[in-house]
Amino acid sequence: MSWAIKVENLGKKYRRGGVAMPSSNFRETVVHVARQAVTRLNPFRRVHPPTSGRRSPESVEFWALKGVNLEAQEGEILGVIGANGAGKSTLLKIMSRITTPTQGSVRYRGRVASLLEVGTGFHRELTGRENIFLNGAILGMRRAEIRKKLDDIVAFSGIKKFLDTPVKFYSSGMYVRLAFAVAAHLESDILLVDEVLAVGDAEFQGKCLGQMQTISRQGRTILFVSHKMSAIENLCSRCAMLDGGKIAFDGRPDACVDYYLNHLRLKQGKQSFEGAGRRGAGQIMLQELKVINRHGESTRELRTGESYTFEAHCRTASGRRINDLNVELTFYTLLKQRLFSLYSKSKNVSFDDISGDFLVRCQVPRFPLKEGVYQVGTWLEDKEGLQDWIEEAVVLDVVASDYFKVGRPSTDTEGLFEVDHEWLK
Repeated sequence: MSWAIKVENLGKKYRRGGVAMPSSNFRETVVHVARQAVTRLNPFRRVHPPTSGRRSPESVEFWALKGVNLEAQEGEILGVIGANGAGKSTLLKIMSRITTPTQGSVRYRGRVASLLEVGTGFHRELTGRENIFLNGAILGMRRAEIRKKLDDIVAFSGIKKFLDTPVKFYSSGMYVRLAFAVAAHLESDILLVDEVLAVGDAEFQGKCLGQMQTISRQGRTILFVSHKMSAIENLCSRCAMLDGGKIAFDGRPDACVDYYLNHLRLKQGKQSFEGAGRRGAGQIMLQELKVINRHGESTRELRTGESYTFEAHCRTASGRRINDLNVELTFYTLLKQRLFSLYSKSKNVSFDDISGDFLVRCQVPRFPLKEGVYQVGTWLEDKEGLQDWIEEAVVLDVVASDYFKVGRPSTDTEGLFEVDHEWLK
């Protein structure tokens, strides 16, 4: 297997404040010239004394990327993760030829399509249909080739009724549907995908992940940047972590995700829910979700049929006392298929007279999910409504066990659950 993308000693330097760095593309040049003109016309601008050619003290150069070396093989789905500011977006912009590197190079074998921001590569005044042909032409495809793929693109995007409407009237979700459908179905050899997929609904995200797996099986290469650890673990064959503009880890997706989460916990001193889909009023917030096995140890690796206690460590806002708190744990596949929920209200249990730090426990005597990787979401709600919802509170790795007590792991049947039953003669 040969490489499809090769990044060698890649670096990008920016300047924070002071004199701007030389513009690396036409758009940056236009913005820079316009900003200078507006500044000169502003009668209230602050005038600084001459600096004899020296930089402003506020001017600080920094490397968004420094010495990055990375390869993606043909047919590989390479994930890239990292905290905000780690350099992921800069890497993608260089790889998409939106901006130029300060040092190093990126080489490709084949045609490249990218899906970075909502509407990237679309002309707002053109219709959806016209933008499909425009994108295909940019990729170097003939009109006959694009027309052959048109029905598949429209069916996948689900926007047939609006195909001849200018895309400036599309919602962000419609933009993403059409943009991904175009990028995935037109004959590019390499596909660059950013977190833009998060704009779509859960059903469409599932379709996108499935389509990316199909693309990979066709021998095409995907570089996938995401904050969703579950998608990275489920979809990618390899994963790299960026930290401070450098590659901090490159290896198996599960090992990379563990490294990243441990890095965040050490950095922040607590479990991080960055990029986990958090919403709510915030008067009560989950601080950490632990899974405790029968030996009293915290674990992320569970065995089917064993007993586990889920511990939700929570905190109320300062000076707030909570009554009638309901807690829900929802279990999903990595493609966001809801499997089951454990809801305190269903058992006529609520939590009252709570303030400050508190702990809520839920025990599952015989864990029912079969071997696989799953995620757990949390929901905290009181009389005033939703207070904290985290879509991806923890990822669980479930391994097979002797669920039926027959002397061997239960791996004979299909499906996601084990169910106690008896066969009668």
